[in-house]
Amino acid sequence: MCIRDRLYSESTEVIMSLSKYISGLSEAEQDAYAERCGTTGKYLRGHIKCATRIPRPALMKALAAESHGAVTLDAVFRHFELLDSEESAA
Repeated sequence: MCIRDRLYSESTEVIMSLSKYISGLSEAEQDAYAERCGTTGKYLRGHIKCATRIPRPALMKALAAESHGAVTLDAVFRHFELLDSEESAA
């Protein structure tokens, strides 16, 4: 299990972490999500989910947008430790 498997809170709203979102998808759904984001399922599972590499900004934006509201851009930034839990990208 990745150390990124945790929930983050923005005000009183609890949102899903990127790692939990990816883990909740089947392998076929992960592949489709990755393709919509402009990457591969292998890269998504190997590097994005466990935050072993920081993706380019366009991919980070796509990870949030293509989750259809399940994961915010702030949660993506926190997943890669680009924001503290109290900070917001906005």
